[in-house]
Amino acid sequence: MKVKLSGKQYKEFMKDNVFWPEGLWVEEDNLSVDDEPVREIDEDDLSDSAIITIEDGFLNCDDNASDKAKVWQFKSYQPFIKKWLQSQSNQTLVIDVPKEQYDEILTYLKTHKCKIILK
Repeated sequence: MKVKLSGKQYKEFMKDNVFWPEGLWVEEDNLSVDDEPVREIDEDDLSDSAIITIEDGFLNCDDNASDKAKVWQFKSYQPFIKKWLQSQSNQTLVIDVPKEQYDEILTYLKTHKCKIILK
């Protein structure tokens, strides 16, 4: 199962100290940034508009981890990410727009208070 996030979402996800229980980490994850495989992601160099694809991976924790962390131990990484995405008040779309409809769609999104991340 693949999960895709924008660079902005990925950075927010990784820094969410409320959602990530202390002592929990990811192992054996398979990551790509803009369809290029990477071993790890440098959040400081990551563009908000980058597309992060996460395949595989599982969560692990140490013996002293909280009960909240132990609930996720040895479980797939993707449902954890999806749970976080569902908890967010905003969702992100990446869309291709026909050139002749671009201005019309951009205006529509702006009038509905959507934040445009990349033009």
